[in-house]
Amino acid sequence: MKQMQYKIFIALSYFFYYALLSLEFTYVPSYLIHTLGFQGVDISLIFGGIPLVGILAQLFWGEIADRSRKTGRIIRINCTLAILFSLPLIIWHPSKALICIVFWILSFLLTSISALLDTIALSRWEMKTYGIIRSWGSLGYGIAALLFPYQYLNSIILFVFATICLLWGCNLFIGEEARNITIQENSTENTNFKFINLLKNHKFLFLVIFGVIHSTSSGAYNLILDVHRTNMGLMDSFLFFGKSFNTTGMAIAIGIVSEFIFMAIGAFLVKHWGARLCLLLCAGLTGIRWACMSYDMGVIGFVGLQAFHGLSFGLFYVSCLSCLVIIVPNSMRATGQTLFSGIVFSVSNLIGIVLSGLLLDSPGRGFWAFGVMAFISMLATILSLFLDCEK
Repeated sequence: MKQMQYKIFIALSYFFYYALLSLEFTYVPSYLIHTLGFQGVDISLIFGGIPLVGILAQLFWGEIADRSRKTGRIIRINCTLAILFSLPLIIWHPSKALICIVFWILSFLLTSISALLDTIALSRWEMKTYGIIRSWGSLGYGIAALLFPYQYLNSIILFVFATICLLWGCNLFIGEEARNITIQENSTENTNFKFINLLKNHKFLFLVIFGVIHSTSSGAYNLILDVHRTNMGLMDSFLFFGKSFNTTGMAIAIGIVSEFIFMAIGAFLVKHWGARLCLLLCAGLTGIRWACMSYDMGVIGFVGLQAFHGLSFGLFYVSCLSCLVIIVPNSMRATGQTLFSGIVFSVSNLIGIVLSGLLLDSPGRGFWAFGVMAFISMLATILSLFLDCEK
């Protein structure tokens, strides 16, 4: 019973962490522009700095976690500090400088939490169990995006603060990593920064490069999906079996459901097909997805194609973690997962979002953006053939 309760609180931590990301990236920019009168350059400064701060945060907290073996305590301390640093946004009228500083601090404190939760979960359970637990993060992201009452946009900071508090509450019941890791006190890997040793590992480095290229292709999806819908001339909503559905919202919902499914069954697929074949399928089918998006299509095609998101992210993420479990030594597990997440998702977001934004201003607009993303996915497909996920 105690093990089940522990799994529930880990799952809820994933749920509220990704719900927090969903609120932050989906609705906070609209609040800053429409309520506080921020300009696009202000949004770029705030949210463009978050991935950069995130890379440093992943390196720092991963290193601390591996050296202290107190991963759960680090998560609780960071959540507590995040609550304290969020209070000024509620107490005072937020200025541009205050918003920027607070969100960068929150990025430093919270960015690494998902990877640190991965470290705890993977030290206790097999990949199959991990995939089911981690899929609750996908559920949290989707529910927060779809169920947030938009009429309360002016109170989005309160919703963000409340979600951080819920995340903190769940983490009160999370312990540390399983104590099944033996570390040689006099080994050379402990005398240097652990991330330096990892970057010397050619298998790890090649997996990171593959991850960056594959995830870069998702930049257009993250940034311009709704803009591309309008370029196609598709309506805001459509009728399906006599009921009206928001077009972009339904597309995102289909993607989240697909991600949830592939997160849950990803370990089974990796076990039977192997991580390299799974990553080959992820990259190849993602390329087909973006290639189709680079052409005009009807609403059913636009919405239905997002079912591939489960492969583009869900199976991709589980497959990469399966490789990391094999490639990264147990004594550097937290550093390996935070370093991988920090580089892959921060760098790819920067490249993908900037590239998509530039292509959006080109004559081909979103059609060119998704065409270029399809080409990038093909590069990732070729790289996947050379991945080595064996010890």
